[in-house]
Amino acid sequence: MANLGVREYQRILDIVVAVLDGQEPDPPWTVITKGLNDALRGAAAIFHGEFRPALATANVLAWTPDEIGTIPLDERQREVGATHPLALVYATGDRTPWTVSDVINEADWRQNACYAATKRDFDGGVRHLAIPLHAPAGAVRAFIVCRSGTDFSSRDREFALRVQPLLTSLDRHLTELQRLRDRSPCPSSTVSRDNHSADLGVTPRELAVLALLAEGLKAIAIARRLGVMPSTVTKHQENLYRKLGTTDRLATVLLAQTLGLVAAPTTSAAPHDRNLTGRKRKTG
Repeated sequence: MANLGVREYQRILDIVVAVLDGQEPDPPWTVITKGLNDALRGAAAIFHGEFRPALATANVLAWTPDEIGTIPLDERQREVGATHPLALVYATGDRTPWTVSDVINEADWRQNACYAATKRDFDGGVRHLAIPLHAPAGAVRAFIVCRSGTDFSSRDREFALRVQPLLTSLDRHLTELQRLRDRSPCPSSTVSRDNHSADLGVTPRELAVLALLAEGLKAIAIARRLGVMPSTVTKHQENLYRKLGTTDRLATVLLAQTLGLVAAPTTSAAPHDRNLTGRKRKTG
């Protein structure tokens, strides 16, 4: 890490940790987009929530600097984004941080419709470096940092490689939290759950683990879902037992359901669910 910009990496790490501990309001994409832009000395940066080149649909979730928010970014992406060389690569499922110069030569890039648009909109920022996250087939979910002048260096690329797992893990965590919120019967129950978990000292990360435990997932499966090590999940389980005053997985989940921290299984869903031992429930 000596030559990777330790200070910049630490800043991104601090943001991620703050979100996982519930100290940073989510979603944190704007502050992370700004952090990446600063670290990579960009003129502008955007975060594509879900861009589908084949369908010409776009959803830009964050950007920096603030003034480019006056640009109709979603509309611009629908108009020319499908021709962006990095979008075409990532729509195939590639998750490697690439620059434009990695996938297209300079002459062809200058003829691309995106070249003129980004040069105009992003203060001459025609050098692009992308940090992709997991996305459905045919879709792109990525941070794009744009700058003018010299291209991104090997140090910049290595920084992108090192920070990508942090961002991927955070994205998975927020996805699981949103799924948990979506399962709440009403907004008031979501507020009540969040307040109750805060009173108990249960962090958002532990709440995500708890919800997956309630679905019957084992530590390895939870780790895969959240993009962390199984040992990390085990540590979160131990913290949950301590904070809830329980000693095993079943008691923890039952108490969490009673307290409203996780949704109780519905009657209609029960025949299709698995119990906490991983065996299918008998339906009759």
